[in-house]
Amino acid sequence: MGYNAVGRYSKYPWKGRYKGESDRDLGAYMARLVIVLAFIGLAYWYWTGPYQHSAKTPPVDDPKKNAQIMAQCIAGEKFAEADGYRSPGENAEEVCADENGLYKMYGEWYHR
Repeated sequence: MGYNAVGRYSKYPWKGRYKGESDRDLGAYMARLVIVLAFIGLAYWYWTGPYQHSAKTPPVDDPKKNAQIMAQCIAGEKFAEADGYRSPGENAEEVCADENGLYKMYGEWYHR
């Protein structure tokens, strides 16, 4: 005999620990707690995994890859200019940027 955790005098002091009544209430409380923790864990997994991977820039907008594309195109344009297929007054960089749909910003190439 003694006082339980809620502060009531009881013949069984271990009863009524949570919300005051019985072990059945404790089981319901623990079940709700497990469901909430599982939901939080699932949300954390999704936020750190699939969602973050989908939010990253696509590989098409990789400035290094775009720079390689532009370098190959400019080399081809200069070769075409040397062979007489292009007029010498055209800017190879502008022609290649228009052909590939790129623009230069801060020294790197990006898709429009």
